[in-house]
Amino acid sequence: MNIFSIIGISLIFLIISNLIKKYLPEYFVIFIISSVLFVFIVIIPDIKSIINDLDLLFRVSKNSEKYQLVVLKTIGICMVSQFASDICKDSGNLSLSNAVSVFGRISVIIVSMPMIKFLFETTVDIIKGVQV
Repeated sequence: MNIFSIIGISLIFLIISNLIKKYLPEYFVIFIISSVLFVFIVIIPDIKSIINDLDLLFRVSKNSEKYQLVVLKTIGICMVSQFASDICKDSGNLSLSNAVSVFGRISVIIVSMPMIKFLFETTVDIIKGVQV
């Protein structure tokens, strides 16, 4: 689906959500979550192509199996924590939104530690090789 269709659908959901927030506020969060899930389902084919491209890139590298899952988990954590943070922000709870955002960042760091460790070890090996 092209970007203009997604924008159109999103604007329709925005108008409806503003009406729901005004007249039926108890259903607002449910409608927002449903709207985002609908848009997400619509763009799943695009996400599959991105994952296939990442898979191709990792197959070319020699550490593909080791770090492919780490990258995919990191992307997933970023998307889910941003989604949850935005829902909290839309619901008027900015402090919870910030807490979810910080938790997402910490989770990304935790999940990506094997890659960070590999980068540091590689850098140290290169520096030792140059000094000798």
